[in-house]
Amino acid sequence: MDGVEGVVAFQVIGKCAVEFGDPICATAHQGALQDAFVAHCRGRGWSTIAVATTEPKSDRECGAVGFADLLFADPRHDPTAGHAGRHLRQNLARVRREGVTVHEYTGPRDEELEARAQAACDRWRRERGAAMFITDTRLFTERLGRRWFIAYRNGQVIGLLSLLRADNVGGNLVNLVFADPTAPGHTTDLLVVEALRALRDEGAESVSFGIGPRREIDVDGLHRMSIALAKSVYKFGDRLVHFQAKTAFWEKFGPLGRAPLFIRFEPPHLGVRECHALFRVFHFTLG
Repeated sequence: MDGVEGVVAFQVIGKCAVEFGDPICATAHQGALQDAFVAHCRGRGWSTIAVATTEPKSDRECGAVGFADLLFADPRHDPTAGHAGRHLRQNLARVRREGVTVHEYTGPRDEELEARAQAACDRWRRERGAAMFITDTRLFTERLGRRWFIAYRNGQVIGLLSLLRADNVGGNLVNLVFADPTAPGHTTDLLVVEALRALRDEGAESVSFGIGPRREIDVDGLHRMSIALAKSVYKFGDRLVHFQAKTAFWEKFGPLGRAPLFIRFEPPHLGVRECHALFRVFHFTLG
């Protein structure tokens, strides 16, 4: 757009342009850049779907689904401290007795270690069955602004936490955490606690845990049939993927701050075409 420096990240699926988050530019220019993007899409006959946007409304006719919150924590708070951290301390004691340790992956690139970590991730993906991901889980393809904490047991890689430098969400974003199917229970708890400890030692004041799905969605501006379809699709996805389990996992490391996230539809319609685009963009699989 002339006069505005910025980026709109999107993917075209069929006749839908699926936008990821808000436009990346100066806050004062986001509205103008969004308007230009929608006009660009309309000129090509595409409807637009903004996924994980912070803006539910626009000056144009649209519909919005409040489906999740962006979750934040303060690394200066030790989640294992006090009475509230008792269960987490017990979990960590169990997994440490099993011989699990966590270390940050730093120094020269180790391609053999990266291959073992990717293999563990691939095993985790296969064992999950139904799953949804906004991006493919390629752990080390992008390296700028990224950190990795790796869990080991008996010399084997059994888990990983990926941390991304992201100033738009307070400085740090946990964009992936997983444990190999053979890993002891609570390995992911140890990964998160050790990453928080590293951030706390560095003086970080905020970390985002990413998207935390809600128990129920809030729908505004869609027609009756679209509302019914939205609620049915969300319930179906929840039964398969267990959205609430993701949010409950992060609540162990609170207290959490929350910022509402929406899926915005322009025009305000949700049908088979839009559902297909969303399932594609979230990489929904049944195993």
